[in-house]
Amino acid sequence: MPPHFGQMPSAAFGAALLTLTLATPATATPAAPRPAATGAPVAGTAPTRPVTLITGDRVAVRPGGGISVHPGPGRSRMTFHTQRSRDAIVVIPRDAVRPLAEGRLDERLFHVRTLLAGNEARRSDAVRVIVTPPAGRRLDRAALAARPGRAVRPLAAIGGLGVTAAGGRAAGELWRDLTAGTARGSVGRVWLDGLRRVSLDHSVPQTGAPAAWRAGFDGAGVRVAVLDTGVDATHPDLAGRVVAARSFGTDTGDPAVDTEGHGTHVAATVAGSGAAGGSRRGMAPGARIVNGRVCDGSYCEDSAILEGMHWAVAEQGARVVNLSLGADDLPGTDPLEQAVNELTARHGALFVVAAGNSGGLGMVGSPSTADSALSVAAVDRAGDVARFSAKGLREDGAVKPEIAAPGVEINAARSGHSPGSGPYVSMSGTSMATPHVSGAAALLAQQHPDWTGAQLKTALVSHARPTDGVPVHAQGAGQVDVARAIGAGVQPLAPSVNFPRQEWPHDDDRPVGAPLAYRNPGPAPVTLALRLDMATADGRAASPGMFTLSTDRLTIAPGATAEVAVRADTRIDGALGDFAGAVTATAGDSTLRTPVGLQRDSERYDIRVTAVDRTGRPGNGVAFVTDAQGGTRLVVARAADQGPTTRLAKGTYTVLGASVSAAGDDDSGAWLAIPAFTVARAGVLALDARPARPIDVRVPHADSEPATLYLDTLLTDRPNPVSISTLYVSADDTPMYTAQLGPDRDARALRSMLHVERASGEAHDRRARPYRYHLAWQFDRRFPTGFDRDVAGAELAVLTTDVADLGAGSGYRGVAAEWSADQGGLMFIGSRAPRPVMLTEYFYSGTPRLRWHGATWEGDDPGDFLAEYQGAPLRYRAGRSYFEQWNRGVLAPALGPDQPAVGQLGNVMGVNAGALHFDGARRVGTTRGTGTITLRRDGRLIGESTDSMVEFPVPPGAGRYQLDVTARRPDLTIGTETRLRWTYALAPGGDDEPVFAPVTAVRYAPALDSANSTAAGRTITVPVRVEKQLAATRLGAVTVQLSYDDGRTWTDVELTGRNGRYSYTTTNPAAAGFASLRATVADRAGNTTEQTILRAYRIR
Repeated sequence: MPPHFGQMPSAAFGAALLTLTLATPATATPAAPRPAATGAPVAGTAPTRPVTLITGDRVAVRPGGGISVHPGPGRSRMTFHTQRSRDAIVVIPRDAVRPLAEGRLDERLFHVRTLLAGNEARRSDAVRVIVTPPAGRRLDRAALAARPGRAVRPLAAIGGLGVTAAGGRAAGELWRDLTAGTARGSVGRVWLDGLRRVSLDHSVPQTGAPAAWRAGFDGAGVRVAVLDTGVDATHPDLAGRVVAARSFGTDTGDPAVDTEGHGTHVAATVAGSGAAGGSRRGMAPGARIVNGRVCDGSYCEDSAILEGMHWAVAEQGARVVNLSLGADDLPGTDPLEQAVNELTARHGALFVVAAGNSGGLGMVGSPSTADSALSVAAVDRAGDVARFSAKGLREDGAVKPEIAAPGVEINAARSGHSPGSGPYVSMSGTSMATPHVSGAAALLAQQHPDWTGAQLKTALVSHARPTDGVPVHAQGAGQVDVARAIGAGVQPLAPSVNFPRQEWPHDDDRPVGAPLAYRNPGPAPVTLALRLDMATADGRAASPGMFTLSTDRLTIAPGATAEVAVRADTRIDGALGDFAGAVTATAGDSTLRTPVGLQRDSERYDIRVTAVDRTGRPGNGVAFVTDAQGGTRLVVARAADQGPTTRLAKGTYTVLGASVSAAGDDDSGAWLAIPAFTVARAGVLALDARPARPIDVRVPHADSEPATLYLDTLLTDRPNPVSISTLYVSADDTPMYTAQLGPDRDARALRSMLHVERASGEAHDRRARPYRYHLAWQFDRRFPTGFDRDVAGAELAVLTTDVADLGAGSGYRGVAAEWSADQGGLMFIGSRAPRPVMLTEYFYSGTPRLRWHGATWEGDDPGDFLAEYQGAPLRYRAGRSYFEQWNRGVLAPALGPDQPAVGQLGNVMGVNAGALHFDGARRVGTTRGTGTITLRRDGRLIGESTDSMVEFPVPPGAGRYQLDVTARRPDLTIGTETRLRWTYALAPGGDDEPVFAPVTAVRYAPALDSANSTAAGRTITVPVRVEKQLAATRLGAVTVQLSYDDGRTWTDVELTGRNGRYSYTTTNPAAAGFASLRATVADRAGNTTEQTILRAYRIR
């Protein structure tokens, strides 16, 4: 389940233009191989996005889905196990296998897309974790103390720590402290400090609040904490209502500055006075708001939420805490769920939490899934459950959500710091439903000042009004009705009855029962008529006798309690899956509902996961288990107890995984494939490394050293293609071992590629040119059990690679093998080399379909390269020689029908400035630097942004635009600044029809040496080419100017040529320096380009 939104966005442009139209896959522009070929341009211009793993290793996700893995400091010999599919990238270092197997690491710490989303939201690549102690113990905080690069915050709600490590070195030090240092014994589990997302005129009367007001209850004296994006306390509806405010986590902003508007809207729904509009009062206008700003924008760090939760109840005395936020519900109890349960028990507060907006069954978000939380669904004005509202049940069959409230088009206070105008704004989402229930709880808390949060929850749930025909899975007990709750007599003593999951098979199930007690506070006996109705989510009633009550009538004496037994007998034949319903208790015109939940498990079996290393000793293991639909789950094996057990549905799976020695090294481990693992009964999944054999590849250079082995396996028969691989980085001759466990007939859907790298090593003559081997073989319908091969010189293609210096002085050169159109993405494997450098590269392509992608990275830090360039896919033929130049200027924009940068879809103008940086060979690049994009229409400013990809809302109809794009790259020696000004006329097409602007760009091709320079005093001829985004553009006047003083003065040059292809001849100055270039282009329709490149090339 993706993180759910508290506020449902309206239909918008989204990323349609930028990601679907402006960027094409990295393999979209094939080039025929030929000697001296550099290849065609590669479209796809999103920048490479690096993430740092908790181990200190870096993973860079490149345009088109390729990745590169860079071991952290001191980790040169490390193995990485990866899984890639349409939705996921998982990278697990070998030394993380043991703590994963022992349950001490959160699996999300290695989910690259999750980490990327967090980095982009925070605009930071720092590693952020939450460290919790083992049950009943305390953390050794001194062992995890702050130090350079590490920040530590106490999390009193759970007795843990929030730890931030900035950079790969600091992350590596934290990893060593957690796994091998003195802190190890006191650490129970390390969690990702994940992100949650923030998920009234007609709505308040819909809840019965006016009746509570008339009864004298408006929430006076009750504090409600709103942990959200902040609350604008200056709004008239909230004037005087905010009694405490504080920001948490890394967000140090003013808690009263709510730029998102979400928290202000929520707070006004709880306790707004309606002063700005008269009729828009909140649920409990007499309540007071405790404002905890735990979200920076729409994203909220787990650690910040934990700090805010503790502050709200332990320091500010909030009786009700509103959490209109959430994220995926993980197996077990996550830190926020733990905090909800413990703070509820310790302080008696009620946490009211949004169920989430993911919409599907079984998709209720955390922390609303905590046992003590009151999970809230959203309904519309008619009481129907909103399309987006997440449905239950919880993973174990417990009822979530438990109650519903209005959450569609809720009109409430607009923060003065948020976009828009006027005092009110309409929002939809379970985030909007949640404060209705929090306000109802405040009314009830005023009436019953001695009640605990659990009692408030029970009263609200039991008096909810159900919508006919809607399953409990979607609405819980029904819509909140505080009028009924404040007038209640008899009360149940529990909000719900949840049975333990009944596992397959069911013929040996034992009947289970749970008591449901009621209390009668009145002076007269009360007799309840009882009924139990249970059904599946699609409305199929439970089989007769599967769910029963011990009695259908229950008499309760005055001031006494009585109970009925709720019973389930899942031996009775019937449907499988999640059953939910309610015990309905009726006395006169009073009705109470208690939700009931049970999961009657589908056919699944216990599978124990074990690992054995090559010597036959018990080991640790990690494996990716993929079902027939392509769904992949991670399972682990522990050396200590040869477990644990996982439950798998009946069926056949493909398993790829690693068996690692108990010591955690690779000396006796192996990478294994089980093509067909059939689950039809309880059994054992054995990762047995004993049959494994080594991979041994020999090349003509006897002094070569092993560098990297990459074994990628594609599951070709899944509707969702899955790629699972291992990356073995070696510093010596220790081979990687592999084995297929099972016959070839089971491996018909497997296709594997082995990519082996060898390189010149320490024994290589430093005066000779360094070399590297790139070797790849494909295995169809089998997985290799070892591999032994001598590669002859005649089988190799030879590439001479001339890499120029852009100012970094060093960098990396790498390649990726594209061997299948279905592969999960490219894996770039690189080696470090000085700049400039001339390399000899040898290629062996074990299949005619194989193509190679080249790339360069400039700088020493894999997480912060100065620049990087990616080439087109090329085939290198055995026996032929090739030559390529990389990193040559002029670094300039490139355009074409296959490389658009500016376009309009509906009333949104999309600009992809990342499409405007290419090297002299027209390879797409990204660089470190700063820039701005500014759009004007008909002389009026539309918007300005510092992002490289941006969308500007524009007025309807045709207009004349001026688009200014500036990019500054101070770390490079050439191309230090590029400025573009485009003026063009454009009219939108249909809503689903993008149109592209008639813009142009100018490219130059001087002959430059490896320092990107040309000799002082030399006469040179420079080819010039004008590229068009639209092929139909008819060019008019073109001019070019030169400057040798960084643009202070300019000199015209004389162009020769026509139709977009020109050249000029000039004599370089006698003194060293730089040449800058400025060009203007006009087309015959009046559209113009002004393009300036400072320090386009060096003169020396």
